[in-house]
Amino acid sequence: MLREATAMLNRCLEPESVSIIQLGPVDGAQRVVAQAGSISILRRLMESAEFSQVLATVFRYRHPVMFSDLTRSGWRNSPRAVLARSHGRVIICRIDGIGRPYGALTVRARPGTLFGRAEAKLVDGVAALLSVVLGRLERESRVRETLSQYRQLVERGDDVMFLATVRPRLRITYVSPGIELLTGYRPSDFYEKPGLIEKVVHPDDLPAVRADLAQPERLTGRLWIRLMGRDGRLAWVSVSRSPIHDPRGRVIAVQGSIGRAWDQVVEREALRSRAEATTAILQGRRLNGALLMIVRHLRYLLEAEEVLVAADRGRKGALQILCRDGIDRGGPQDGHKIRDGPLARQALRTGRPVVRGDELATIIPWSSDRNGLLIGRGLAGDEGDRGQAAASVDRFAREIATAVESMRLDKERVRKAIGADRSRIARELHDGVVQTLFAAAFRLQLHADEVPKALRTTIQQTTAGIREAINDIQAYVHGLEPSLVTLGGLAASLKQLAVEFESSSGIPVTVELEPNAVAALDGVDTDIVQLVREALSNVRRHARARRVALTIREAAHATVLEVRDDGRGFSPEAAQGLGLRNLRTRAGLLGGQLELHSGPGKGSLVRLVVPEPQQRPESAESLPV
Repeated sequence: MLREATAMLNRCLEPESVSIIQLGPVDGAQRVVAQAGSISILRRLMESAEFSQVLATVFRYRHPVMFSDLTRSGWRNSPRAVLARSHGRVIICRIDGIGRPYGALTVRARPGTLFGRAEAKLVDGVAALLSVVLGRLERESRVRETLSQYRQLVERGDDVMFLATVRPRLRITYVSPGIELLTGYRPSDFYEKPGLIEKVVHPDDLPAVRADLAQPERLTGRLWIRLMGRDGRLAWVSVSRSPIHDPRGRVIAVQGSIGRAWDQVVEREALRSRAEATTAILQGRRLNGALLMIVRHLRYLLEAEEVLVAADRGRKGALQILCRDGIDRGGPQDGHKIRDGPLARQALRTGRPVVRGDELATIIPWSSDRNGLLIGRGLAGDEGDRGQAAASVDRFAREIATAVESMRLDKERVRKAIGADRSRIARELHDGVVQTLFAAAFRLQLHADEVPKALRTTIQQTTAGIREAINDIQAYVHGLEPSLVTLGGLAASLKQLAVEFESSSGIPVTVELEPNAVAALDGVDTDIVQLVREALSNVRRHARARRVALTIREAAHATVLEVRDDGRGFSPEAAQGLGLRNLRTRAGLLGGQLELHSGPGKGSLVRLVVPEPQQRPESAESLPV
């Protein structure tokens, strides 16, 4: 374009020379970029310092500058005198760029001829036209450079950019090359196969995507979905999208970005699981029901076949399952117990997440003498995906520990409230009912000699019955004190109860308690103590026994409590007393099964079978620690 301009001026004015001088954008160096004719004198003068002053004069004014000649003597006049010239041999005009001068247009007449104002106006018009065109070219160059940088940013960035038309049908019109890293499919695959998008989106997330496309004008926020790669790998992504409207306001396309979102999804699912677990605890559900909320979110996140929470039972090779979600692929096991394989043992030993094949295990940091384990089986993805899952599963282990601690604190609060209420009832019984019975017995005994002899025996029997009732009430008052269970634990409470029974009745009691069986009754210990108290009270009243045995042992899927005596026995079918009804009621509240075995002269056996925590009714609270 510059050469065409110099050639055009050369044809019109027939000068000695025409040239365009460009200034370097950085150092201001001068160089000739287009020429016509002989410019030998110009080239010699461009090497001098005075010529830079000439250009400075030209760039200072927007009008063409006319010199007498292109020699040192030709521009020694003042700038005002140079501008005022009406004739001259040399015309120099400024050529503008964007924000700075591009250079100068120089025309030198042949020897013996001079240029006038008409020639200066023509040269100035050409310079102005070149300024407009150069400015446009420079702007277009900047736009191309910006587009190139933007394209590099789009194609090399972490997020995948996309553009999809929704009318008349869904079609991907652009997707950046980063989609191949996420799915294994190239952008051309999406252009050639419009239905590939439904193959890439996880089947469980397709309804959400279809709902978006059905009403694209309502697109808001972000969409969290899973993408399925060509090799079967899953990737959690966050999709931001916005509609594109036609001139009539209809949505014709959707544009947005797709970014990896594993950490954000982990945080979101962890917060949701915490909220649901907290709600379950506040609703009074058992701990395994609250933990199940967390386990389900983790299984959904990991795409696992099974996720479970287990507790170390303290015996070699045995773990107790507290809750489980998914397909049971645990292999040989005994009810709600599993074998602690190498995976579990390594996690318990190291205290860190462990991955073996498609299985994962990590320790649960709850404060207890029993260790907890979070185990996932049948995890989706490859080794890299499982390593990423292991780094995040600790988040859910902490949520489980928080739920356990919340349940423990809530249970402690309830225990304190129940203890305070029992203390109040005990005081009222002792200070009210017992004192009234004492007074009644005293009055009967005081007037026994004043009644006929036929009634004295009846008064003595009535007085003895009142004293027995007083003893029973005092025993219940003692049992109502919360310190019996809350301070010493179930095992210590039962042993203390046996000592008190032996002291008051004179009947020796043997106590055999398996530690693991006692631990399984944690959470229902108060009911167990009251049930044993009722059973021993029945023995003292009716059995006429010489020995009593109290045992608690483990059985398949349950814990068995037995109170056995060698007394005179009874007929279970005919027994309908209040004491036996109390035993059956307490057993029902625990979700257990009460068995009565006895016969005349054969002693009696009261057996209570209490199911494991997972099988107890919602009214029976249970803690794993």
